[in-house]
Amino acid sequence: MKCVYCLKDKKPSDFRKVEHVIPQAFGKFKNNHTLRKIICTDCNQKFGDILEIRLGRDTIDGIYRTLFGIIPANDFKH
Repeated sequence: MKCVYCLKDKKPSDFRKVEHVIPQAFGKFKNNHTLRKIICTDCNQKFGDILEIRLGRDTIDGIYRTLFGIIPANDFKH
């Protein structure tokens, strides 16, 4: 199996997590589309820890979510 991000060949056990097409930082949606068995656990974790955190907090969307009370202000990291 090959990860679509790092392009490394990995064994099936390296694909344990589910990748959310719309990050959960933007909300939990009923029937949110997910990708399975194409993104390795390492890449999924890296994108969750780095990219999704920054997109969810340090963008205009993150600011609006704080202003409208969708997330508590103390959860916002600038």
